[in-house]
Amino acid sequence: MRTRLFFFFIIFSSLLANAQYFNPIIPDNVADPSISKFGDTYYLYGTTDIDKGLDQMGPPVVWKSKDFVNWSFEGTILPEIKWNTPYLYTNKEGIQKYGYFRYWAPGRAVKKGDLYYLFPTIVSPDGTCPVYTLVSESPEGPFRFQNGDGLFWGEVPEGKTASQPFLPDIDGEPFTDDDGQTYMYWRRWKAAQVSPDFTQIEGDIVTIPTKRTAYSEGPTLFKRNGLYYYVYTQGGDQNYRNAYMISKEGLLTGYKAPAGKDVFISSSLENGVWGPGHGNVFYDEDSDTHLFTYLEFGEGSTTRQVFVDKMEFNRDGTIKTIVPGFEGVGYLNNTPDKRINLALKAKVTASSHKAPLTSSKKVYTNFDGAEPDEATAVMATREFTYEPKNAIDGSNGTRWMASGDDKRPWLMLDFGEQKSLATCEMSFNFPAFGHAWILEKSLDGKSWEVCAMQNEAVARSPHVACDLGEARYLRVKIIQGDPGLWEIKVYEDDNTWGAWTQWGDQGNGTYRNPVIPSDYSDIDCIRVGDDYYAISSTFQYSPGMVVLHSKDLVNWTIKGHVVSDLNQISEEMNWTRMNRYGRGIWAGAIRYHQGKFYVYFGTPDEGYFMSTASDPAGPWEPLHCIKAEAGWDDCCPFFDEDGQAYFVGTHFADNYKTYLYRMTADGRNLIEDSKILINEGAGREASKLYKINGTYYHFFSEVGQGGRYIMMQRASSITGPYLEKKQLSHVQREYNEPNQDGLLEGPDGKWYFFTHHGTGDWAGRIASLLPVHWIDGWPIIGRLGQDGIGTMVWQATKPSNQYPAQTPQASDDFSKAQLSPQWEWNYQPRNEMWSLTENPGSLRLKAYRPLVADELLKAGNTLTQRCFRTNKSEVVVKINLEGMVDGQKAGLCHYSKAYAMLGVSQSGKKRVLAFQTDKEIIKGPTIKGYHIWLKSTWGLDGKCQFSYSQDGKHFLPFGEDYQHTWGYYRGSRIGIYNFNNKEDAGYVNVEDFTYLY
Repeated sequence: MRTRLFFFFIIFSSLLANAQYFNPIIPDNVADPSISKFGDTYYLYGTTDIDKGLDQMGPPVVWKSKDFVNWSFEGTILPEIKWNTPYLYTNKEGIQKYGYFRYWAPGRAVKKGDLYYLFPTIVSPDGTCPVYTLVSESPEGPFRFQNGDGLFWGEVPEGKTASQPFLPDIDGEPFTDDDGQTYMYWRRWKAAQVSPDFTQIEGDIVTIPTKRTAYSEGPTLFKRNGLYYYVYTQGGDQNYRNAYMISKEGLLTGYKAPAGKDVFISSSLENGVWGPGHGNVFYDEDSDTHLFTYLEFGEGSTTRQVFVDKMEFNRDGTIKTIVPGFEGVGYLNNTPDKRINLALKAKVTASSHKAPLTSSKKVYTNFDGAEPDEATAVMATREFTYEPKNAIDGSNGTRWMASGDDKRPWLMLDFGEQKSLATCEMSFNFPAFGHAWILEKSLDGKSWEVCAMQNEAVARSPHVACDLGEARYLRVKIIQGDPGLWEIKVYEDDNTWGAWTQWGDQGNGTYRNPVIPSDYSDIDCIRVGDDYYAISSTFQYSPGMVVLHSKDLVNWTIKGHVVSDLNQISEEMNWTRMNRYGRGIWAGAIRYHQGKFYVYFGTPDEGYFMSTASDPAGPWEPLHCIKAEAGWDDCCPFFDEDGQAYFVGTHFADNYKTYLYRMTADGRNLIEDSKILINEGAGREASKLYKINGTYYHFFSEVGQGGRYIMMQRASSITGPYLEKKQLSHVQREYNEPNQDGLLEGPDGKWYFFTHHGTGDWAGRIASLLPVHWIDGWPIIGRLGQDGIGTMVWQATKPSNQYPAQTPQASDDFSKAQLSPQWEWNYQPRNEMWSLTENPGSLRLKAYRPLVADELLKAGNTLTQRCFRTNKSEVVVKINLEGMVDGQKAGLCHYSKAYAMLGVSQSGKKRVLAFQTDKEIIKGPTIKGYHIWLKSTWGLDGKCQFSYSQDGKHFLPFGEDYQHTWGYYRGSRIGIYNFNNKEDAGYVNVEDFTYLY
């Protein structure tokens, strides 16, 4: 047969010049991709290409994203192997050569219990390439070998055991069916069932009888509408393509080729995409969309990139042909990032750039037959450029690369005028091996100032520099790592309150405020060794005064509570009274002294209280009242080096006068005749005492200049006189006035301010971490202004990169002997009316009459958590209704002052769905069976939609949308309610509570 060759010329970078494209999705060379989603985060696993052929690959990483557009990674997920170290071996011909460990095609991650599993091919230096089982407590690792102590080249060290392969071949891809059974698929159409512990395959190994029999690798399997789809590759390099088979019988048998085309994706010369293959099908439940994730050939067989396109299906279940392109799928399930990238319109120059590369390949265009049709082969050509403009075109598919002889590579942006720069994100070329860099700014292009630096090579992408300040020019110098950038993005301050599409740990060495987008009011924080402990006021909730823990000031979990019984404060906080909305436990302080933790706080009606514990998780000693007088708030103890204890507190009922007391050495009693007035007036609160470098500081906030702002006064003696005062931050009403505080040194030796934002947001007073600049002995909070006063910072460098991302606990399966620490009752509960032991594995809530019939805020034993203000929050509670009786109501609720409830109401023996607010009741269908699932979803706007299900899979919306609100100084809560308007009778078993945010 004669081969007909056609010429097809494409300038690759020109395809991306004039529109927004979302393919490739990763700003790096990554192949063999697979995507999993856990919680609200997408995780992409794959092979890291470094343009050195198949003989050497980059370290394995996992890319993470909240929105499917902005992806990042931090460090390798398997650090115990030296990926860039050559090892000597002897090949079959007796020739000594050097080889590397390589990490290929890990497949999708599988979660079982509390562990996550990966099944990568790990190639030894001599080319041996089996699949191993890796395991981790986190989807982002670090992972370890499930068996043995790892891989060793040469002699295994004494006391170590080499890990054994899971499969003898490459490209293991797991699939877990609805019954929980996992199966494995690998190269050359092989498949088998997997043992429950993932240590081995079980039963017979089968061969999937595919229509096409040429060499195949990279299989994947998915299930849709009861049909099993087996997807497998054909060809390779620029001629990769994917075909599929369908089975109605099961995962290992009954596969048949579709009646129509079985190759559903191949090269698109029109769109300039070559070799789409080695794919993975990801089903996104939130958008009800199947996505095909695959590699594109790139500049060569080991400079591949990740593309994702939506899959569509015909009525008979066959897959519609995908025409691959650069459009991609864009944002999923989240609000698009609306920040304006200043780099897109900047003028860009560089120290040099690499010459263009022209690539010509023979590409097949027709696969109707069993083998590729040589008569339709095309010689296609495309050109890759590396000019500086590629780094600011908003595309992950083009890049700037310096020339090979450029010893001091740099790239510079000119914004045309002076800008207030908040952050710069830099996606470097081949980032898995790490980069070091210097970022400089200038107002005139002549005088330069270093505004950020990474002086040691760190493996991450993007590298982010924060709080850059005023500049017209920005210049990055690459001092270590591959000299090139896929993309550089520069943003001004994002100052829209509540529009945070990203928050907390960003996985790239930075964090975004808020670090906790939820109601953690009246923060105080201390450092004890390498640990950080914070407390937050809880008002009428029990247990009271929550304790948080962190290692890096960004990632926080709930440690416990200080006050187990609110009756120690007042019976008004008991379920028999429920008379302290907006009052109860207000702001306090936590300190550590001589091996003990001390917490002090005030209540506006009862006075000041304290407790101590050797462990911040508890148990805490019974409360001790140190001042039984109403009208006081916002207190703090101080233990000086000489052993003398002090106490500061504000008498808000008397013009906010702040007094300093001496205390007895045990910190349990105030010495009343020792008090000294050190401050008064203008709503002054948030008092804290510090001693830093021999100087005593009194921190506080006050009202003036149109709002609340932060102040500090200092003296050489703790008793004063406090003659020096300094304003530390501006009012910032647009940011809800960050003020209540914990001022402390971070793990990096720098200082930080852990604070709440103080007024009226429906999510409550959320928590942020602000950098501190010490100027003339004053801790200026946030970005230092030209007036010497601080303002809000939304993104900054993390104080430490040693610890994994964590967020406060939320979900619960009620399998433990005690309630998980995220739970707080509305008021002190009636303890005999709930149990975790009467029906093990569930929470039994027993119903009793509310103080006011049908009034949620007067019904005891409502179990609550804080709401989060995120792109999407979702709560699903599973309730067993078997124990319900006449007059009983139970379900899911939101409330502050106003409330909304969706649940089951029983009258006689009839149970109906009911939606109720403080204004109306809407009754729904009869509920049959013993189980109901209730769901609530909301986004950044706080508009909540309730829905219900009787099978746990198919949910129907019911009731009106509920707008989360602020009330009684608190943000909106989510709760599980259960009461009986007629008598103390009936119960429900809460079997599961899943909370994703």
